[in-house]
Amino acid sequence: MTTRLPADEHHSHPAHSRETLHTMVLDLAGKDVWCREKARHFFFRQGTAVVQYLIERLETENPILRWEIVRILADLRETSTIPGLIASLEDTNDNIRWLATEGLIRLGPPVVLPLLETLAASPGSTELREGAYQVFLTLYKHQRASRNILTRPALKSAPPSEQTPGMVRGNPPLR
Repeated sequence: MTTRLPADEHHSHPAHSRETLHTMVLDLAGKDVWCREKARHFFFRQGTAVVQYLIERLETENPILRWEIVRILADLRETSTIPGLIASLEDTNDNIRWLATEGLIRLGPPVVLPLLETLAASPGSTELREGAYQVFLTLYKHQRASRNILTRPALKSAPPSEQTPGMVRGNPPLR
């Protein structure tokens, strides 16, 4: 289950001191699920102000902390999280890679170019290739589904007018 706060809340609070951020990271990595949830909400409310701080913490050996950070980055749905989510596609933990993939998919088309650039720079990474494949495949399917949903009902519900381009009315394109 993904914890989401209203979208307008995740930009309403200023970033706190490094000491506060460090304390909250310790809570995020702890065994107490309530403390982790509280810390997760804290970071989510900080929004983009803490994205770089969180991305820097992805280097930790603690898989719980990495998972929580990727969860926050995915839930923020901000393009500034793309580098951290892409880096997490190469994590040793399957669950973290899955969460990063889901976060990138939710961000949609803005992830395509950075992901292609990362693939070009790291062609030997199996985990990265597998994650990128899932992202691209899902985005492609979503795009096709959106295109079909938007055009088919519109075309069936109204007769084509003279202003409608020939291709949309069903006429073949001119060559």
